[in-house]
Amino acid sequence: MKTDVSNETHAVSRKSDGIKTLQRGLSVFEKVAQYPDGISITEIAELECISKSNVFKILTAFAALDYVRQDEQTKLYKLGFKILKLSRHMLDNMDLRTAAKPILRDLRETTTETVTLALYRPKTLTYIDVVPGNHGLRMMGQIGGQASLTCSAVGKATLAFLDEQSREEILREIKLDPQTRCSHKNLDTLREDLEIIRKRGFSVSREEMYDGVVGVGAPIFSESGKCIATIAVSGPKIRINDARIREYGQLVCDASMKISREMGYDEAKE
Repeated sequence: MKTDVSNETHAVSRKSDGIKTLQRGLSVFEKVAQYPDGISITEIAELECISKSNVFKILTAFAALDYVRQDEQTKLYKLGFKILKLSRHMLDNMDLRTAAKPILRDLRETTTETVTLALYRPKTLTYIDVVPGNHGLRMMGQIGGQASLTCSAVGKATLAFLDEQSREEILREIKLDPQTRCSHKNLDTLREDLEIIRKRGFSVSREEMYDGVVGVGAPIFSESGKCIATIAVSGPKIRINDARIREYGQLVCDASMKISREMGYDEAKE
């Protein structure tokens, strides 16, 4: 009888240890996902309060399955291509993408520029659809790729229209990573920009993500009124001047509101 109880106790203990190991591994994986430009073993160890050797073992296991990869030059860890494959399976049945598709196409036809749709999940923003522009010189996003929350038009529109608690939590934790000379280099200017975006209704990224590229974005809201995604029109600055920015700002706002209504949002309740 004692032997049976002892065996059962050991089995429960092993199961508990297995769950903790899985939780630790997934927590490390999520940290990698939060840093699209890459994160080091040391940084993960400090954030997760675990040893660097354990982080290395976890990342090695994920890398073997292509869930993460190590940049050959920077040696930083990023999401692997397996995630892109899995996300594509999920996106095939996603209501948001289905509802947005005809509206994104209409917006592309009106502007002739590339239109992108990005889905927000806590602290991350992922491109889930791209409708290429009609020009030979056009901007192309990558489905499954992560968007910068502080430099891109979709990212800044998302940050601006998140609830205050979520936005402030991100701003407290985020590491500004300027992509160009026009990117925000401190939180003060970013906060000022976000306030302008909230008042205006749409974001503008003037060569903040890529040199020579301008983007205009607007938020998509769910039935509960939360910002769940963003759309943006982007193209070279030689075509998207100040007059076009104002025109496209209204167009992306109209398009994002149409998609929001498809998702059950009722602006009259706000």
